[in-house]
Amino acid sequence: MTTSYKYPCHEAYQKGLTDRQKYPFVSSSLYKIREFQRRLRRLPDNLINIGNCSAGNKNACNSLRGCDSYDIAIYAKRMPRNITYDLAFKLVSALPSLEHEGLAQNDIDGITAYVNSQIKRLIDLAEQASRELKSNWKQTARDLRFGEGGVYELSLEVLALLDWVMTEVELCKP
Repeated sequence: MTTSYKYPCHEAYQKGLTDRQKYPFVSSSLYKIREFQRRLRRLPDNLINIGNCSAGNKNACNSLRGCDSYDIAIYAKRMPRNITYDLAFKLVSALPSLEHEGLAQNDIDGITAYVNSQIKRLIDLAEQASRELKSNWKQTARDLRFGEGGVYELSLEVLALLDWVMTEVELCKP
């Protein structure tokens, strides 16, 4: 995939949808949604550690997940694209297969409609986070130390959506 500099997160989302078509779900997809949720649950704390590590805190550097202290900027800059790709690949594409969990079609349609209503806003937030990360890494790293900034907000917003989906699935199961 060639990523345009202007809209890398939109392209990552479309790629996630396209890639999932190559590997369709043949049974329940709930495990992919849970996998995405578990990975994202650790991300806000890791982003704070990235900010603290960037400021020279050795304990934070030793607590990093998914990257080392020398590549924190690269790791963080990829995060908005990775999240939007996973939104498509592990969430949106997984919703139709919730029928294998015993959910009624009208429940799946309701969950899908709500998720789809949130996608544009989340991709736009990811694009904003991507621009922040590319334009001023030092300021973004300072923001991360305090649990602020676009990528931090994106992680919380997507995690909230995943938590909502999982709650709805449990409430809708027969």
